[in-house]
Amino acid sequence: MLSLGIRWETCRKLQILCTSPCLTSRLQSTVATSTKASNARDNTEYTDEPIYPEIQDLSFKARKLRETGSWHEEIRKVPTVEEKLIKINMPRYYGFKVVDLSDSKVPYNSLPAMQHYTRTIYEDVKSKDPLQETPQTDDQKFEVYTESIKSEIQESIEYVNDYFSNAYPDAANMEPQERENIFARLIVEQVNRTLINVLSSDFLHLQESEIDYSPRHEAFWSVGGINPPKNVVRSKKGRKWQKEMANDPYNRFMQYSGKPFLAIRHRNQITPWKNESESTNIELAKTVPRFNYDPRTLGYVCSHQHLTNIPGKKN
Repeated sequence: MLSLGIRWETCRKLQILCTSPCLTSRLQSTVATSTKASNARDNTEYTDEPIYPEIQDLSFKARKLRETGSWHEEIRKVPTVEEKLIKINMPRYYGFKVVDLSDSKVPYNSLPAMQHYTRTIYEDVKSKDPLQETPQTDDQKFEVYTESIKSEIQESIEYVNDYFSNAYPDAANMEPQERENIFARLIVEQVNRTLINVLSSDFLHLQESEIDYSPRHEAFWSVGGINPPKNVVRSKKGRKWQKEMANDPYNRFMQYSGKPFLAIRHRNQITPWKNESESTNIELAKTVPRFNYDPRTLGYVCSHQHLTNIPGKKN
């Protein structure tokens, strides 16, 4: 009897719930929502005009271009420079084959090549309108500052000469290049200190500048439009799917490593000489010299290393 009573009570509660107006309205709203979602899905699935997926080129070159584009997009989405470098270098255990560029060794007659690699042109700076010039021109200002700091510079050089003689008594036994680098570094540091002390009263931004001694300046970039090496041509000609691309222009990674005596930094950047619109000027780009030969023809050497970008970190 007890079990029958429990069952009867349970049935009565279920009957009350089923006849509840709140539950009925909730069920009706759920059914209406599912019906609307189904209708919306039907409207998006069927259109007046058929929409077909993009037809992709399945050739080897097209597939490689898509892979490169997706890889570039992944690098672009990485937020910081450090993370970008890690993502680029991680797949290459032995690094990339790069062309070594430095400020200490410049091959003869390499100006056209460097202009091609850095997309640099030389232009004459237009002189000011004579009608708008002030009585005291820039040349006159330069002469005034030169006369005011001439004696200070001479004293700085004499001080460095005496210091070098006392600090390096065995300089005669050093290698000529090492001795010259040490002496030049001391002169540059002392002259820079003198110039800032003298000119900071007239040029206040010099007081806020920061000086890095013996910094590291490193940068890498890719240069296209270079004739492929013979081994690359032979390798591509030996593959059926790459024969047509055997003589295509070749991309080279450039790795610059510079170690100046000092670098001056300021929170305000130098005003650019060219605006952004001129960077896409086709006529201006045509004036850049083209150097299609392999960089090794000028005397540059290649090495394997990880790519680095260092804007001036101290050693």
